[in-house]
Amino acid sequence: MFMAMIMAMNARAALLPPPEPDRFVYDYAGVMGGDARRINNELVNFSKETSNQIAVVTVTSLQGLDPAEFAYTLGDEWGVGSQADDNGVVVLIKPKTDDTAEGKGQVFIATGRGLEGAIPDAYCDEIVRRQMMPRLKQNDYDGAVNVAIATLMKASRGEYDRSLIEHDNSDDKKGGGGLELILLLALIFGGIFVFALLGNIHPRNKASALDSRTLSSHGVIDWNGVFRDMGSITLNLLLMLLSSRGGSGGSSRSSGSSGGHSFGGGSFGGGGAGGSW
Repeated sequence: MFMAMIMAMNARAALLPPPEPDRFVYDYAGVMGGDARRINNELVNFSKETSNQIAVVTVTSLQGLDPAEFAYTLGDEWGVGSQADDNGVVVLIKPKTDDTAEGKGQVFIATGRGLEGAIPDAYCDEIVRRQMMPRLKQNDYDGAVNVAIATLMKASRGEYDRSLIEHDNSDDKKGGGGLELILLLALIFGGIFVFALLGNIHPRNKASALDSRTLSSHGVIDWNGVFRDMGSITLNLLLMLLSSRGGSGGSSRSSGSSGGHSFGGGSFGGGGAGGSW
């Protein structure tokens, strides 16, 4: 009887079902949105290119474990990273709920032994505090995961750059990207305006892309012509910009899911950091 109890205690069930081929994002809590598939394909491609592996996991319960223990144990059970290099990362998120026992939101980034030098604990802490927590507090799980894996991928390649974190804040998702686009458009319009004005003041320049006839016979600038030319050039520039950005995104989505790529047997040694909200 005593031996049976000991065996039962040692035979702990696995935390989660075994991982699947070509799957690096496991949204068991069902909190991620439309970015989950793209993020998964990005992580599959990243693993193929570098052998570094990042698993993103959301759960509704930590099963009585603290976030660090859950993340380390899961990383070992799944073998995130390669067996030779132990170069895996687990990004664990337990959303905030109304449950009194586990109501607090938890996040933890666990690193395999082989990446503890490239992604030190202090760096994981800054990723959690500066990049993830502001977004998680606003239920922006896709945004938190996106910014975290972008920084982790760079760091695991040896591109350690504190400015990636120091210049980041939660305003990105509220309108930081919009502000950047506004500034870009302001620069484009400003450049086109100067170009148009100069082109119309000097109509003898036949190489100008603007219509020299916008300068009237009385030497007065035809502003309608200037703005017409500005609009045409701006439209073409915007179309070029949108097509280039769309093309790069499409290529990353299309190449992720063939070949049965899986975790490689890595292990975890206790590196990482987390937080709660």
